[in-house]
Amino acid sequence: MKLKIVAILVGMLMLTTVAGSLPSTDEAIKQIEEETEPSNRDYSHHILGEFFTLTTCVPCKYSHRALKNLYKGEYHPMHYITMVYDEEEYGGNKWAKQRGNELGVSASPTTCWDGPFKKDKSSKEDVEEDMEVFNVSIIACGNRDVADLDINLDVQWLGAVRNDPADGETLVPIEQILTWTSSQMEIDVEVINNDTSEYSSRIRVYVNEVNSTLWDDKWGDPYTHAFLDYAFNVFEDIPASSSWDDNVIWDGYDHHTGYKEYYQNITQDNIIITATVFRNVSDTDLRYADETTSVRTGIDTDPKRYDIYFGNTTPPPLKLENASTLKYIPIEYLNWNDTYYWKVDENGRQLPYIDE
Repeated sequence: MKLKIVAILVGMLMLTTVAGSLPSTDEAIKQIEEETEPSNRDYSHHILGEFFTLTTCVPCKYSHRALKNLYKGEYHPMHYITMVYDEEEYGGNKWAKQRGNELGVSASPTTCWDGPFKKDKSSKEDVEEDMEVFNVSIIACGNRDVADLDINLDVQWLGAVRNDPADGETLVPIEQILTWTSSQMEIDVEVINNDTSEYSSRIRVYVNEVNSTLWDDKWGDPYTHAFLDYAFNVFEDIPASSSWDDNVIWDGYDHHTGYKEYYQNITQDNIIITATVFRNVSDTDLRYADETTSVRTGIDTDPKRYDIYFGNTTPPPLKLENASTLKYIPIEYLNWNDTYYWKVDENGRQLPYIDE
């Protein structure tokens, strides 16, 4: 199995503490693996699970916790994405629903492994039993013959971004600076085809929240690795012994559930990006995933914080330190005839004073 992960900002990778109290699973996993010992312990690739659920689904909570347990225990080289595909009136995700339609999902919970290769429908309504079902499917995926692909995934959080005003510029109209955003990241992906023949691919790069701020399961736990939207969803023919690469600036202000919710409040420490390469073949039932990787954008850190200065003196006094808020509302009354100044010091870079 070949895999390269590049992460710019922090030491991150795949393990994270997820919400909700988790039952002890070591004995259950030991028993499961003894009963279903795979023929190839090396696995052919990293495996993708797409977990389709509804916020109203009670049995889904067992499958959700089972996925969390397997992932947390690092028992397999697996990744998973939670697809909350409720209709608009229930505040779901339109893009998740579209993906479910592509995979023929008709009920929740349904977990699709490596695309349509394996589908685990319904729940045993027992966490350990659901883990056993998933374990069998994951091992089957890991024994598949796959194309010889590498994925390089690089994510850089851009955070507090404001292009106006330029350094040194003053008397800028307030309308010109209302494009402040703290939910922007640059995502670079490269797919390398090491085979001796052309590979026809569909490349999907999913942007997900580690712990959802929008959707909870019926235990009241946030859905984990909850899909927001794509960074890439493209078809590419990659020549033999060649590669494809591209990058995109992805901003939560520009993306939404397909219904009413925008993602402007996402934070660096709560985003995980997953890149998967699927076969692009005419038979939809054979469009399996041949490689997957994920990168966290940050754990317990957010360097894109800033100090806010405001007042009727120059330089203005410090009002907020190490803040991530997109607003500052003065607590004191302002004088009609005074000129007020403000400044934002973002990551040590001095921005100019602005007359208001």
